[in-house]
Amino acid sequence: AVLLWPRPAVAPSDHVAIEVVPRAGATRRGDTVVGDDLRIAVGRAHAHVEVRVYRDATLVVRCPGADLCQLAAREIRLELRLAEPGRYRVVKLTSAAPIPAPDGGGLDADVLAARSAGAAIDLRDPIMVSP
Repeated sequence: AVLLWPRPAVAPSDHVAIEVVPRAGATRRGDTVVGDDLRIAVGRAHAHVEVRVYRDATLVVRCPGADLCQLAAREIRLELRLAEPGRYRVVKLTSAAPIPAPDGGGLDADVLAARSAGAAIDLRDPIMVSP
């Protein structure tokens, strides 16, 4: 006799993973520099999930919505070449309702609009990119 035991469904995760990958052949003491890649993976445990990357408070990329975004059932992935020096911020927004689109006002205005619409904001520490 064979006993089959049903596997529990795997619940979507709410994780955020951020990794800076040095450009090929680069040797240095740990600084993030122009030409490095920023890899981001976030769980899709909510009805609406977005990842946004800002450089010096200006939107660089928004997922979903950009060609760089890879969407899976449980995760959004993004790999971004850090093409300019500056202060980069990764923001994950989650909500039961649609999240307002960025309006060009920058990081602070976008976060305020999303929060006012009921979205949860996960604003990550800055990543400083040197020339």
